[in-house]
Amino acid sequence: LTMVEENIELLDLDPDSSRQSEQESSNSGSDADIEFPAGASPHIQAQPLRLKKELTLAHGIAIVTGNIIGSGIFLSPNIVLEYSGSFGLSISLWLLGAIISIVSSLSFIELATFVKDCGGESAYILKAYSFRRKRPGFVFLGSLLSFLYTWTSTFILRPAGIAVSTILFARYLIRPLYIGCSIPVYAVKLIALSAIIILAALNSYSVKLYGRIQTLFSSMKLLACAFLFFVGIGFVCSRGCFPPAFHHPFEGTTHSPSRVAIALFGVLWAYDGGNTLGFAAEEMKNVEKNLPRAMIIGLSLVTAVYIPVNLAYFAVLSYEEILAAEAVAVPFGKAALGTAGLVIIPICVAISTFGTTVGSFFSQSRIILSSAREGLFPRALGGVHLTRRTPLPAIIFVAVISAILVVTGNIDDLVDGASSATWVFYGLTIAGLLIMRVTHKDEPRPYKVWLLVPILGLLVSLFLVVLPVVQKPLPSLMAFGVILLGVPVYVFLVMETPWRLKPEVFNRIGQSLSTFTNAVLNSQSLKSQH
Repeated sequence: LTMVEENIELLDLDPDSSRQSEQESSNSGSDADIEFPAGASPHIQAQPLRLKKELTLAHGIAIVTGNIIGSGIFLSPNIVLEYSGSFGLSISLWLLGAIISIVSSLSFIELATFVKDCGGESAYILKAYSFRRKRPGFVFLGSLLSFLYTWTSTFILRPAGIAVSTILFARYLIRPLYIGCSIPVYAVKLIALSAIIILAALNSYSVKLYGRIQTLFSSMKLLACAFLFFVGIGFVCSRGCFPPAFHHPFEGTTHSPSRVAIALFGVLWAYDGGNTLGFAAEEMKNVEKNLPRAMIIGLSLVTAVYIPVNLAYFAVLSYEEILAAEAVAVPFGKAALGTAGLVIIPICVAISTFGTTVGSFFSQSRIILSSAREGLFPRALGGVHLTRRTPLPAIIFVAVISAILVVTGNIDDLVDGASSATWVFYGLTIAGLLIMRVTHKDEPRPYKVWLLVPILGLLVSLFLVVLPVVQKPLPSLMAFGVILLGVPVYVFLVMETPWRLKPEVFNRIGQSLSTFTNAVLNSQSLKSQH
């Protein structure tokens, strides 16, 4: 009886459902086609293994704020001021960026509550563009574009972002120890590699722990931003007057549309990350209600801290000091707090970047998991740990790729080009929403936005794809080259056609790797949801 109860608990079944399943199994006369987790009794029919729904509304808000508030609020203000030319236009662009981000998030809310897949954009694109002929197994545009998104995200977007964030974390963490001298490169890389290992372990343990860690770091980020704002207020009060920028806010404003566009691009980079909540769709409780609420509340909180922090920067620093700063928060802390600011502010930046990287691990591992169970990525990466219910093989893979980028370095051009690639797939995703309004018009939608919203989002995406190509063509072309490199990989290693372009040996190797990975990591590959 004890063994039976343990097996029932392992499979998340209640006794009544297990007896019913057992009876149905006996009526069918065979258990040959049923897969069981290791250690489970073959007399109990297993339900499909799924990710656990353990994320609440508070976790969702923390995911949104934690993934948006990263290094951008500390690094972007000088770029925005450089190209806008004035304090007044800079603040106006930060407000405009908040409006664009909130409007764009409405489209992702509809997609996340409609598709409900942990793959995020990968799953949305697959569903929207999957036009199939009558021949079975002949997959067209949907799987190709979905594969290219996962390919690009796995080898450019997320690992490069993780590498940059962990390097920034390491640099600012030990910066108080090296005031006035250069920081050793080997120390930065060792700390960055250690951070990657810690992040992988935290994401592997359980999704509930991830939610708690994300909530902790998001709260610390919000408190750090509030601290900067109140420091700015205290500095102005001690002076007894506002700086000249507040008296003539639009003096020096640029009249060049291209420069304004570049400044807006820097703002939107700082606001990027709200779509990460879509990767938690399968693990969020009451997703139809909690996901939209978390997205709107999270973006509102980010806006509520971004604008005051920028006001604080301009209240303490002159234009020249902001433009000369590598990270605006550091000279801000020195001017407002003295020597203590050289210790406090770098630690705040380190906390912010570390918290963002926690979310990057979460989202990228879910992208790989979703693609692997749909057959677009190796099945060996589509396993879920039997007790932890976390995508352990995918998390380890992300950690390895990120660590390689940290060690090799020279990823600045890769990151510059990644911005173009990001908006390419954002545009494809929003266009997919418009397509599904026609091809899946009869399916129920828990949340539906006004048609003009995705149209505006699509126009913004097109603009932000073209802008980096014009300003920095080489990094953008490199990123597009990596995307196109995925086409032959898809054709020869993924695509199933009547002509069998994919050699059968690859199927056997993939199956062997999947079996080996599941055995070593105590995981089980998930079945396709489609």
